[in-house]
Amino acid sequence: MLGSKLKWTFCSGSVAMSPTSEIPTYQPFHPDTNFEYLRHSFSLVVNEPLGTMTHENGLTEMWLRTHTDTGLDVQERRHERSSGSIKSTAHENRRVVRAPCQPVVPKEFVAIRNLQLWHCGVGNQTEDVRVMLP
Repeated sequence: MLGSKLKWTFCSGSVAMSPTSEIPTYQPFHPDTNFEYLRHSFSLVVNEPLGTMTHENGLTEMWLRTHTDTGLDVQERRHERSSGSIKSTAHENRRVVRAPCQPVVPKEFVAIRNLQLWHCGVGNQTEDVRVMLP
């Protein structure tokens, strides 16, 4: 998909904990970039759940086809390490075109998305911790 010179540059984990008053139910919508970039794919994110990711346990919400409109002009604020949230006007305009999706990802499967795709973490509504290797 990206050619023969692929390089693994980052590995981390994501844990969706049980709900508390301190844990928000939604992360702000954002791409994983904070710079202007080319309009073609240059990086992919591979999410591997250690258990099935469902709507109840914190499944990532994704906004399909937003990878081409995630330049700095749609970001509300930027963070030093990653990206900022999407401006509410851009978010509302995009919802008219296409609503977000939350594909269930069974254990032993992976979800692959463009680094530039708008997405957000959704709160875990169960008592079980959901672990994902992003």
